[in-house]
Amino acid sequence: MAYYGSAYEFPGCASGLQFLGCTEEIVCEHDKHTFCREGTDEAYEVQATTCEPPGFVQCEPPGSRSATRAGR
Repeated sequence: MAYYGSAYEFPGCASGLQFLGCTEEIVCEHDKHTFCREGTDEAYEVQATTCEPPGFVQCEPPGSRSATRAGR
């Protein structure tokens, strides 16, 4: 299962969908969540799955309501 997410603004982020990693196929809910790369300021909105990409943890969007995704 491949994971893609749209980056929230952080130093060095790129706009558009970014490849975040792969896992074996697993069953997850279809929804969008914010995941942060462990040990960094990187945060991504991942759509279509509630499963965590490898090396990421579910987190609150940066700045919560005022967060801006790159390229939007």
